[in-house]
Amino acid sequence: MLCGSFSTTLRDNHDLIKGYFEELFTKDNLAVSFKSSKNRVYANTFIFSGCYDLSYEDQGSRIKD
Repeated sequence: MLCGSFSTTLRDNHDLIKGYFEELFTKDNLAVSFKSSKNRVYANTFIFSGCYDLSYEDQGSRIKD
């Protein structure tokens, strides 16, 4: 499940999550700054989570999460 920084849509399946990132990576001058992260492993599941800042340019203005 994903609550995207630049979307009000709750993405609760593979195709919706994939679509969010596909659209996000088309943004001009996309930048990601990682603040903290935590890796966890539960049986056969790996979870990478943390805090980060995303930003991109839209018509000359910097848009931040």
